[in-house]
Amino acid sequence: MAYYRFETAKQGQLNPSNLFTTIALQLAAQDDGLEARLVELVTSATPLECKSQDPAEQLRLFLLPLLQQTLNDWCQVTIIIDALDESCGVGERNKILKPLASLAALLPPAVHILLTTRPESDVQDILEASSPPLEFTSQLFMSNLPDHATNQDICAYVKHMLQQPSLKLRQEHITLLSEKAHLSFQWASTACRYIVDRSDGNQAVHPPKRLRNILSNSVDGQTSLFTLYTTVLDAQFGYSKSEDLKLLRLLLGVLVAARKPTSLTAMLELLHVHFSQYGKAEDVKEDVTINIGLLSSLLIGTRLTSVSTPLLPLHASFFDFLQDSRSLYSVDVGQTHSVLTESCLAVMLHGQRRLQFNICNLSTSFLPNSSIPELASLIQDKIGEALTYACQFWTSHLAAVQDVPTSTLETIRTLLSTIQFSHWLEVMSITGASPLQSLSSIPGPVTSNIAAEVAEAVRFTSYYAIPIAQSTPHIYLSALPFIPTSSALHSLYSHFMKMMHVSSGQMHLWPMLRHYGQHLTGHTKSVQSVAFSPDGALLVSGSHDESIRLWDIQTQSAKGEPLTGHTGFVTSVAFSPDGAILASGSGDQSIRLWDVQTQSAKGEPLTGHTQYVRSVAFSPNGAVLASGSHDKSIRLWDVQTQSAKGEPL
Repeated sequence: MAYYRFETAKQGQLNPSNLFTTIALQLAAQDDGLEARLVELVTSATPLECKSQDPAEQLRLFLLPLLQQTLNDWCQVTIIIDALDESCGVGERNKILKPLASLAALLPPAVHILLTTRPESDVQDILEASSPPLEFTSQLFMSNLPDHATNQDICAYVKHMLQQPSLKLRQEHITLLSEKAHLSFQWASTACRYIVDRSDGNQAVHPPKRLRNILSNSVDGQTSLFTLYTTVLDAQFGYSKSEDLKLLRLLLGVLVAARKPTSLTAMLELLHVHFSQYGKAEDVKEDVTINIGLLSSLLIGTRLTSVSTPLLPLHASFFDFLQDSRSLYSVDVGQTHSVLTESCLAVMLHGQRRLQFNICNLSTSFLPNSSIPELASLIQDKIGEALTYACQFWTSHLAAVQDVPTSTLETIRTLLSTIQFSHWLEVMSITGASPLQSLSSIPGPVTSNIAAEVAEAVRFTSYYAIPIAQSTPHIYLSALPFIPTSSALHSLYSHFMKMMHVSSGQMHLWPMLRHYGQHLTGHTKSVQSVAFSPDGALLVSGSHDESIRLWDIQTQSAKGEPLTGHTGFVTSVAFSPDGAILASGSGDQSIRLWDVQTQSAKGEPLTGHTQYVRSVAFSPNGAVLASGSHDKSIRLWDVQTQSAKGEPL
């Protein structure tokens, strides 16, 4: 048996790339035959395949062949994947479910998979739309269990959680709380934690008073968790001053908008630049620390003894509640992204641990980043969580801001056009982040205001991507000295008197084109169309040979087998904005949709054009597909239903 739980409290266990490898290792540890087979699979794989973070690749290369190993008749394998709904959102779940559903038919009968999750619509859609259809499956919904059985379980849970002498818990209390839970374990869990929790270190907490508060309040599971969350927050804060509520909303907004869960320590560093708006900085810092502690019944990581633990919701519904505009505690996520953009820039340029030359005090340029001893400890000691977060996610927050202040644009201009740019590249390099991908996420409206600076930064990080990624010191040794003399960044290396100078043959202009790696070959006829995935990790090509191919940019190799189904040449290809769906237009007068993860067709061809399809394009939200044809018409298609929207244009 193998067991894997997506646990909010453990960040490593929220990463889908850890799922199938962990299961494979667990199974191999229990059976000598499986262990030998796994060793064989790993040995025969290429280094890039072994390092793959793609769950679909891991399943195909390692776990599936391992499970197809001949098993004894008496041997049954059970794999439990628990709490899938906590695995960091729809996109992460799709990376697991889609390949699992598509390859389930290849599993031996002796293999059983138990999957637990909330009944999220995306989970049900994938399982129901699986191609080929899933057989020998059964679904058990908690809502279908007899009410009395669920109520008995909740009673037992409440009794166990509230076993405190000071509460003087009576059976009527247990019964009332169970009735208020209205068959919702999450309601019961949140209520019990609120009643007894002292994680904030507040010894003045009075559990009997909290119990009375819950019992006397018209709050129950039927009116949803949202009312209970309001009750808990009202009891903990009960603000009378608007400034206090404003500060709390800022903290809650940061929790929701953060691209990666941050600790209390990192949050204090990131928000320090904004503290003066709420009073004396030291007083506000103390208020923030107290407020986070008071959220201990709703968050993980609030203990003051572990301020470096990431702050996470005990349940995803709390963040849903914070984004409900009807709530007193609702947050403006868009405004919070603006705040975090400014915070990240301030930390990078003016923070206590700010960007600087040779930030990690590396003593040699002979070691690649991957060979630096105790690299993780070095990053933590010299860079820290807040600066790492700021460097990696400032562009991501910027992309979510509707109206960027002029002052923010000027700060970005300073970052990208001064020596601070190379210092930012240092952090990105040594932490393994991609500066090119980060810069590429800067939205068009912002780019138009600082177009020259962004363009030069993109050219530089693109042209010197390999030395930047492999070795931090070589930013200064193998990149900066060779910047074309016409580039605005050329002056950066003048800051370093001991840097080598190019005496002859210096480029004046950036090359118009740069050959990147090897030719991608596989099509047997001319290629008609190519397109990059939104994250830049994949390239798709459509050809006169009636096939479509996906290519891995990092390995510069074909990803899976050609996608076939068209009976005419493929004229156009396009990725959906989330990169999950691929559309193709063909000379056979049809359009096809493809699942990128499973590399299989989604439904039947979209037909209606009377001559070959010349072009396809997705709407910005990915809900609508447009197609243009040689028949002089344009058609709109509903991607979800895969049907035409109205008449041809």
